[in-house]
Amino acid sequence: MMQYTELSLCNWGPFLGDQRIDLTVEGSRNVIIVYGENGTGKSHLFRALHFALYGEVQEGDDVLALSTLVNDLAVESFKNFETNVSLSVSGDTDFTVHRQLKCEVEDNLLLIKDEASSLREEDSPPLSSAIMRDFIERRFPQAVSKFFLFDAELIRKFEEELRMTNGGGLIRRNIRDILGVPAFTNVATALERIERNAAKALATSRSKSDKENKAWAEIAKIQAQIEEVDSDIKIMTDEIRSLESDIRDLDSELARYADQEKALGKLEARESERDTKVGSRDEYRSQLTDLTRELWFSPVANLVSRFVHALEAERDEITSNIRQSVRREVISELRQQGAESGTCPVCDQVWERSIDETADSPSVEMNALDDRVQDIVGLTKSLRFVSDASPRIERLHDLVAEISTVQLDIMALGNQIADLKVVIGDRGDHISVLNARKEEKVTERTQYEGTLVLAKQDRDEKSLAVKTLRQKMPTSPDAGIEQTRENLARHLGEIFDNAVEEFEDEMRIRVQEESSEVFRRLISSSELTDIRINQDFRISALDKNGNESPRLSSGQQQVRALALLAGLFECGVKSAPLVMDTPFARLDVTHIGNILQWIRGLERQVVLLVQSNEFNIQRDRPILEDVIAREYTLRPTRLKETVIEEGMPSTTRGRWS
Repeated sequence: MMQYTELSLCNWGPFLGDQRIDLTVEGSRNVIIVYGENGTGKSHLFRALHFALYGEVQEGDDVLALSTLVNDLAVESFKNFETNVSLSVSGDTDFTVHRQLKCEVEDNLLLIKDEASSLREEDSPPLSSAIMRDFIERRFPQAVSKFFLFDAELIRKFEEELRMTNGGGLIRRNIRDILGVPAFTNVATALERIERNAAKALATSRSKSDKENKAWAEIAKIQAQIEEVDSDIKIMTDEIRSLESDIRDLDSELARYADQEKALGKLEARESERDTKVGSRDEYRSQLTDLTRELWFSPVANLVSRFVHALEAERDEITSNIRQSVRREVISELRQQGAESGTCPVCDQVWERSIDETADSPSVEMNALDDRVQDIVGLTKSLRFVSDASPRIERLHDLVAEISTVQLDIMALGNQIADLKVVIGDRGDHISVLNARKEEKVTERTQYEGTLVLAKQDRDEKSLAVKTLRQKMPTSPDAGIEQTRENLARHLGEIFDNAVEEFEDEMRIRVQEESSEVFRRLISSSELTDIRINQDFRISALDKNGNESPRLSSGQQQVRALALLAGLFECGVKSAPLVMDTPFARLDVTHIGNILQWIRGLERQVVLLVQSNEFNIQRDRPILEDVIAREYTLRPTRLKETVIEEGMPSTTRGRWS
């Protein structure tokens, strides 16, 4: 049984300088726990194991750019430095694998100048690269590494695909990885090549009519063309893979400048908004100029308006006083004239009564008075234009207020633009260069893909032409050794195809049995007992009566996914240690306890990378108390730097402090 004994890091992820973890275990104490909150480096420890074994870090369908795994503080502090990962393993033979990246910083850009790797067995010289890959592959097959190096994201994706397809091709693909079906595929490809070569040799050895000879010559010619097209297809496929790798590296490099790239977008938006505000301000100023020309005396407009109102009030008062005074004088004069003449001067009737001073009697004098009053009214109307201009004066005040508001907005936008330019710094040009390079790579890849499609169509057409010509050829009983070789290759290909189907079916049953065993131990419901994988590789959970459960809760679905991964692990990985990164996320307390009970029963080394929101030290650690070999805490010392300390973290009510 193999186990990891030591992991050493230098400038890897948040681990600045040289740091190491002793991973040795003894006897039944086979569990190592690493405590770390999000962002402290758990995932980088997980990636370091993957990098040490395979020289790359694969997450899902993507291979991470190595430049994204280097410590940022080293990039900021040094022009030339090294990033190292070493992993020591004990088992049938003890060995240490060492990976090294030589790094150089140019214009604030990190460049990986060289990669080096070595593997040294105990008391033996280092192995060559080719032997090293084969050495590791025999002990830790990369195709099944996801079963002994898995994290919460793998469980989530596994669970999601199970939920959407009920297994479908997912389980079959993983079983094929366990069986090494790609190796069978290589053999089948070799048999196809033997068949083609035999057909070519057979074509040259036949002695028949000119028509047949021409047909065989045509077949040989087309097959030669097919081989040329196959060669071109391989070259283009390799080139596309290289371009995709370059694009991934550029994406990873751009990810390092995500804040600057977002700031570039914000800068363009802020500058556009500022230009709009400046246009609005200029428009308001133009309107203000026009109003000022009309109301050049605007500072005294309010005073004049109040003066007009005062004149109108005074006019009304003077008019009333004059009317009353004149009325009294006219009435007195009329009374005197009537008394002297005995006749009313207004109606020419006999004077018999006195005139009422309050009577509204028309007179020439009264009309004259009204004319004088109207003169005063006309004077006040000549100044009324000031009151008419009042709305424009109010608009003037509004424009001044609008200009002040817009000017403040422009100043605020200017400050934001200045701040964004500080964030962007000199890296804005680098981002533009990287984006341009990425666009070139994407365009080149698209061109290759288009050419590749045409090449495959050409190959298919030629293959169909060969098939048509061969169907027209008569079968000769004395075709000779080449005919026999061709038939044998075809027959062996059929045997391999049948063998793969038989192996798949046997492994399907084994995975079903192992997964059901784990499922029964993990599931909290006593109603669910087994997992079934039918001949179409579709998954279902069975109750104790053997009936399919129509619906599972989210927690039960996650446990089912974990049980299937465990079943594939037991069937496909014979002796590798099990490493689990954040495996308890989204699980309830009961299921976490069940999984810990299952872990304590495993007879191999287990490394758990956990965080506080999934692993409660006071509640969960006692379950593993007697199987824990070592514990480590990832403690951040500053931004982008973490140190590895031996021991578990201090706790408050089960939570880490």
